[in-house]
Amino acid sequence: MAKFLIIRFSSIGDIIQCMNVVNGIKNHFPDAEIHWIARKDMGSFLNMDKRIDRVWGYDKKTGFKGLLQMARQLKAEKFDYIYDAHSNIRSNILKAVLLPSLYYLFPRGPRYTLRHKDRWKRFLLFKLRINKFDKPFRGIISYQKPLATWGITNFESDYSDWNFPAEYEERFHRTLTPKTITLVPSANWEMKRWPVSNWQQVIQLMPDYRFIILAGPSDTFCETIQAIAPERVNNLAGKTSLLESCYLVKQSNLVISGDTAPLEIVAEKAKGCDILLHEVEYTAGLAAREPKWQKYHREVHTLSVDLAEIAKKARPKLLVTYHRIYHMEIQDNTVDVGAEMARRNEAILEEIRNVGYEGPLVNGMDLDVF
Repeated sequence: MAKFLIIRFSSIGDIIQCMNVVNGIKNHFPDAEIHWIARKDMGSFLNMDKRIDRVWGYDKKTGFKGLLQMARQLKAEKFDYIYDAHSNIRSNILKAVLLPSLYYLFPRGPRYTLRHKDRWKRFLLFKLRINKFDKPFRGIISYQKPLATWGITNFESDYSDWNFPAEYEERFHRTLTPKTITLVPSANWEMKRWPVSNWQQVIQLMPDYRFIILAGPSDTFCETIQAIAPERVNNLAGKTSLLESCYLVKQSNLVISGDTAPLEIVAEKAKGCDILLHEVEYTAGLAAREPKWQKYHREVHTLSVDLAEIAKKARPKLLVTYHRIYHMEIQDNTVDVGAEMARRNEAILEEIRNVGYEGPLVNGMDLDVF
């Protein structure tokens, strides 16, 4: 039985993308024993995946001494494979303890691979505006590639047996009903947030439904959203853990959230849904923008090619695109804006099809009913 250690301390977005490598390991080594070292506050999230046999929670407060002590404990586990998916000072300290001396000159002991951060490409992009990253850039692939050295190349999986504490069902059974809608209105960047008045309007347009709001403790604007119908809106902002929020999203019949970069968890939670309504960007249009805008949009939005990958895994009964970002030069008076938008609408559908998504697919328009 092969024994694996994955090193990725944080943050939640990177953890989510990196969790996809568990699919690849299990596809290639079905009986593998998988350990993961992460920041302590990430532990509950990683424990959702029953295929991860042990999560080692590192407490930053213990500093270098605590990390060194944990490294010695990890060394006693005698791993066969070690994957450094973080490549930072802490992971290098672990490497120094876990690998034999002169490992690169005389490889022995556990097999080791590293996810490179392409720091020189970052320097070129941020300092000189020269983009050498793959186009389109897909973060999740950067976590998968290093495992090819071990012959791990298939990351497809239908796994959905997420491990939530048994008491959640009892605790939240009154919170979630067939007529409850979950709202996720927050975003790290304020400019990415849908206006509060729009969230209020959604609530007013659906008087027969109840709502729950999921957000962080600093998202005090959620109180204003709740105030529009306090008898029907349960504001849980700052009142649920990350794991509890994941459970509520998974159990919800309908979730409305802001736009987002492509996340593996969307595909997992949306598997088999009736309608997947998702924002999308015109990939070819973004490729013509300046590097700084390419970087921004890839971080906070979803390209058509990435949406196709999500849809292939989720397999919704209907995929509906909305909030389509065309990247048009509308200041050019020679362009027929209406005709060009129509052309790019069709081009977005074609981009999704070209990646291999074969399910039902439409562009959503104002006042459409599905």
